[in-house]
Amino acid sequence: MVSGGATLNRKGLHSVRYRKEVGANRRFWLIWSNKGELHAHTAVNPNGGRMKPMFPPAALGNGLATGAGLRIKAAAIDLSIIVGWLAFSGLVGWGLRFLQLLDLGTESAATRDLFAFVTVVLPVMVTFALMEASPRRATPGKHRVGLVVADQHGQRLSGGRSLARSVVKFVPWQMAHTAVFHLLAGSTATAYVVLSIAAQFLVLASVGMMALDSQHRALHDLIARTRVRRQPASRPERTPS
Repeated sequence: MVSGGATLNRKGLHSVRYRKEVGANRRFWLIWSNKGELHAHTAVNPNGGRMKPMFPPAALGNGLATGAGLRIKAAAIDLSIIVGWLAFSGLVGWGLRFLQLLDLGTESAATRDLFAFVTVVLPVMVTFALMEASPRRATPGKHRVGLVVADQHGQRLSGGRSLARSVVKFVPWQMAHTAVFHLLAGSTATAYVVLSIAAQFLVLASVGMMALDSQHRALHDLIARTRVRRQPASRPERTPS
C-alpha cells in the first residue's frame, strides 16, 4: 500500500488524503476529505486519469443518501424480525389462554386492541427507536445492508427524534389494528373503514415518497427530519509517503 496527500479542487474537496490499493492486479485510488468522507467515485486521480472506487458505489460507506432498493431490503429483514416477535407473542398468548390465565375472546374490541398495542406495537416501536438512537444508529436490517439513520446534519439521532420517527413509522400499523379489531367485532361504523383505508394510504404514500424523493426519504424521515445513509467509512491511517 502507498499512501500520501494531495489537494484537489473538485466538488469542494480540499486537503484530501489519498492512498493507493493494489489487489487482484488492479490499482485503486481512495480519496478522503478532511471530514473522513470517502469520495473515490467523484474525485480525480492526482497522477492523472479518472478515479476508480475500490468497491461498487452501493457498497461505499461515503455518507451519501442511499437508494430505495437498499432501504426495501433492510425493511424486509426488519419485517421478518417483527413477524418473529408476533409469532412469539402469539405463542405466549396461547399458553396463557391454555392455562386459563387470560382469555381475550370474551373481551371487547377496544380491550383486545389495547392488549395488541401494549404487547406488540409498543415494544417494536420503542425497540426500533432505541436501536436507531444507539451508537450503531440502525435496526438489524439497516445494519445488515450497511445503512444508518442520521439527522439533517449527518449526526446521530437524539432519543426524542428517534422516537418521533418510530412513532410516525408505526402509526399506520396501529391504525390498521384498531380498524380490524372493531370491524371483526361486527362494527359497522364508517370511521373504522376510513381508518383502515387511511392506514393503507399512509403506507403507500410513504413508499412512494421514498421512491421519488431525491434523497429517498420516507414520510417518517420528512416529518422527523432524518435521513437514511450509507454507513460512514472509516478514515485511512496516515503513513509516510
